[in-house]
Amino acid sequence: MAIDIGTLELRSLSLLFTFILLLLSTLSCTGEHQLEKAYLLPWSTPEGDYKLQPVHIKTMSSQYEVSGPAADVYLGNDISNRGFIGDKARPRLNSGKGLFVPLDVESSMSLVIYAHMERLKSFDRQMGMAKNLRWPRQVGLQTEFVDSDGAVETNNAIYLYELDSVAFFPMELKALPMAINGAVLAHEHFHSHFNAFNLRQVESGSSYEEFNEAVILRGWNEGLADFYAYVYTGQSDFISLSIPDDDTRALNVQPLVIRPGKNLQAVFNRYMNAGKNRIPKERRRGRVLSCLSYPLGTQIAVFLYHMSNLGDVGSDLADKHSVLKLVMDRLSSYEGVLAQNVGPLAPTDILEFIFEDKSLLSQAQLDLLEKTVLRDSELVQPSEWIGAYPCER
Repeated sequence: MAIDIGTLELRSLSLLFTFILLLLSTLSCTGEHQLEKAYLLPWSTPEGDYKLQPVHIKTMSSQYEVSGPAADVYLGNDISNRGFIGDKARPRLNSGKGLFVPLDVESSMSLVIYAHMERLKSFDRQMGMAKNLRWPRQVGLQTEFVDSDGAVETNNAIYLYELDSVAFFPMELKALPMAINGAVLAHEHFHSHFNAFNLRQVESGSSYEEFNEAVILRGWNEGLADFYAYVYTGQSDFISLSIPDDDTRALNVQPLVIRPGKNLQAVFNRYMNAGKNRIPKERRRGRVLSCLSYPLGTQIAVFLYHMSNLGDVGSDLADKHSVLKLVMDRLSSYEGVLAQNVGPLAPTDILEFIFEDKSLLSQAQLDLLEKTVLRDSELVQPSEWIGAYPCER
């Protein structure tokens, strides 16, 4: 069974689930306590469309509570400094002919989250990454959160560094809910891996430290999260499925020269000093994030996307999985390198460290590296990278 749901809004999904409930009333129900493994859920097809189809969940402790060795999913909870407050999600289900069917949107979303976390745990294990994290992972759905300006957060998902957890806020856009978008969950999940690398400089009071953390390392964090999500799902433009107006995060675009570190630092200083006495630092940092860190991350993800599609068949970097594995293996040893650094970083510093062994690269990969990374930053013109930075176009 496969029902095309496209990018239906939540109200439309609710009507669809009502129709399914009426349809199931004609089917014979199984015993209440019989643990089924198949659920009718909105799930991505190989073509990138989302359809209602049977999805197997193997490790959930009970079909009536979304919890198991892969994840604990909480519904509609507040957040404290100790984690999500309240109960785990308890999906409303009907069953017939060996298939559990969620009776509302939130039940469906909570089960989709668990199904992906189950697969992400297996994916991390295959990539040699699962040992970095604590399992089960903690995920909040329809989480209630008020930002520093008193506004209720919506249309977003975030990784909570202090809690090592992921939270999905309510969706108001007429688009695919982020909790159903498996690539969004994979993106947020990856931040826990990057966090585990503990990429921090030794505190020295240097003016470079804030720039390195806010722009270079945050940009790498976001870029690798997008690339990880692409490797997991095969989707190179997943953000626009849930935020249709965002056309800045696609990976299958022409790679541009990586923006020089000195230029990034100069613009960072300008943003942080503008309105210093009247604009809160958090808001100035927000501009840095949206105008520098995220675009830099997209540049890095686009570069890795193309590197993963230019490998020679049978080579060490033949596909996206082998490129991701190399990135993760090299970053695991970068902590010691970074700890000795006492100056500003450039995005290319980390790229050159990762791809230090040129013998692994195909000629096409080497050409891309030389064209976009191994350039004398003094010779790089703004026209070569400006297209990747919407705030400055």
